[in-house]
Amino acid sequence: MIAADDIRAFCQALGGAEEPLGLFYADTPPEDATMPPESGWSCMVGRLAATRRKGKPAAFSASRNGCPGAAYFLGFQIPQASFLPEYISKGEGYLDSPAAAADFYAAVDSRPAPRPWCVVKRLADCGPEDKAELVLFFGRPEIVSGLHQLAAYVTSDTEAVASPFGSGCANLVAWPFNHLGRGRLKLVLGGWDPSCRPFLGLEELTASMPFELFRRMIRLWPESFVARETWAKVVRRSEKSRTLFAAGD
Repeated sequence: MIAADDIRAFCQALGGAEEPLGLFYADTPPEDATMPPESGWSCMVGRLAATRRKGKPAAFSASRNGCPGAAYFLGFQIPQASFLPEYISKGEGYLDSPAAAADFYAAVDSRPAPRPWCVVKRLADCGPEDKAELVLFFGRPEIVSGLHQLAAYVTSDTEAVASPFGSGCANLVAWPFNHLGRGRLKLVLGGWDPSCRPFLGLEELTASMPFELFRRMIRLWPESFVARETWAKVVRRSEKSRTLFAAGD
């Protein structure tokens, strides 16, 4: 567990970052959770809006996942639906052939969901029974730059950040688990997917990481560049960014 005050102090040091979300798997969803309908399309990134703004938990399952892509990237449908390689290539034009799309799904190699429900809460709201596996951030480039550089600082790995091709939920969930399964603590940047961009703020990106990587950031940031004048200049830019783009959100 990480104390809520420590999480908030870290977010403030980053320049007023939005509080991160914690993702974990559970046997049952929270009673007040918002979830996709059993039929119809509902983007995971969009579904998290109520969690980000109102603190309302979100939950996903094999029957309530929002779309076939999320069903795979959250680990509820392994392997992926057979039509997806053709759909994201010929249908959406995101890769140049079904073969290339099939290679993408093989590379992501989504982890099977360990429990029936994938739950996302504000990390500060996670109780002792909520064992967050991933920590999800949403922010503009100034905030993300701090997480990017800090990932290298706390791991001593200059390749601690990855930004692979993928949907919004692939980069939030599947890719971080992919790296973790291979013993790598990676911060995964996302939000590039044009299909999920309408559900993000102007110039907003995502940054997802294993809980252990975030725990190291909480412990070590006071010794890093985040506590120095160079970063203070970025914080001032971040404050200006929030003012300029508030109307667009």
